[in-house]
Amino acid sequence: MAVDGARGGLVCGAVTVAALGLVFAALSRYQVPDYADQDVSLGLVGALFGSVGAAAVIAVIRRQPGWARGHVVVPLILVPAAVLPLVTGLERDNIEAVAIWGAAAIGVHTLLEKRRAALAGVALVLVGAVLLTWACQHRWRAHKFEAVGLPLYAPELPGYHVDRTWAGRYTVSMTLRPDGRDVTHYVDAVIRENPRCRNGTTERETSGSTLIICLPGKDGVAMTIKPSYPGPDLSPLFERTSVREVDGSFFANYRNGGEMEPD
Repeated sequence: MAVDGARGGLVCGAVTVAALGLVFAALSRYQVPDYADQDVSLGLVGALFGSVGAAAVIAVIRRQPGWARGHVVVPLILVPAAVLPLVTGLERDNIEAVAIWGAAAIGVHTLLEKRRAALAGVALVLVGAVLLTWACQHRWRAHKFEAVGLPLYAPELPGYHVDRTWAGRYTVSMTLRPDGRDVTHYVDAVIRENPRCRNGTTERETSGSTLIICLPGKDGVAMTIKPSYPGPDLSPLFERTSVREVDGSFFANYRNGGEMEPD
């Protein structure tokens, strides 16, 4: 049955929201760009079928000529615009992303019923959705580190500072950069499960230029500090090396990068 008027705008908005929800439901909770990440493929396919499917449904329920046909175009533009940036590089939270872009979809469809105010209103709604998505980037990135489920600590290695951070599926890693410009060697620090630290062990162990520090907060977790290959001998610094507890927002302050998880 065809619908029109304000009610029609809300119905069309609900259809576009449903398409967005289905696409994001098929994605993993957070964007983790590694060998196991299928979000780009799922996002491309989902955006294609979701937008076309929503447009087809709207075409059936809005069978009026002229201005009302604009409702069909909305999901064709809005669904890919919402999904693709969030699967090809930006951070995301699926539920909040659907909330932001779903509200935008309802707003756009509703505004299309007001022809004179539609163009300016639609522009404001879309700009608002983009700005909200951008404003959430730091918080979403912080949540990604916390979602790994490991205690979060930062190393304090004399002469080095954190330069890049990376949240994997079961590790959190950092790249440390030397303070001095005349030194070009980098250091890797990785938080992961380690059986040597089980049963409440809080030991420090060195092996050549590698330092393993058992972390409190969760049994069987350690930070491994070692030079990126090839690198300097770090063993003289290990006695003065420590770790400090941080939260996800600390890691979110840095660019994405670090040790990727092996296949």
